[in-house]
Amino acid sequence: IMTTKTALIYNANGVIILTGTLSEDLVVPWAEANVGNNQYLIVDDPVNSSQWQVQNGQLVPTPQSVLTANQWNVVKYQRDTLLSETDWHVTKAVETGQPIDQDWANYRQQLRDITTQTDPFNIVWPTPPDSGGFNPTE
Repeated sequence: IMTTKTALIYNANGVIILTGTLSEDLVVPWAEANVGNNQYLIVDDPVNSSQWQVQNGQLVPTPQSVLTANQWNVVKYQRDTLLSETDWHVTKAVETGQPIDQDWANYRQQLRDITTQTDPFNIVWPTPPDSGGFNPTE
């Protein structure tokens, strides 16, 4: 029976940047490997790198404040992606000299207002309006 360990590489801030499973017979050679400016830690069980960090060579839970800040970054990235996917509505309106469709303007504003919600783990995302059959690539 092959036993395994979980190998972690973490940066100077204790953020786990890579995890993997090693056969126990590879633990020492892996630990001796050059990992650059990062540190390594080998533990018995799999680790969710978003929930844990390393402090003073020990695996500790990531504080809720850090988890929340990280989740807000994820939400903002998703919001920015959705906004960029609707930019063609604004471009179309500008190019044709027409006002932007009010439904799309409202949707874009709802996206910008996402960060006024209180819980980044339970975001209520707005639904985009029907595009009316317009294809932005035409």
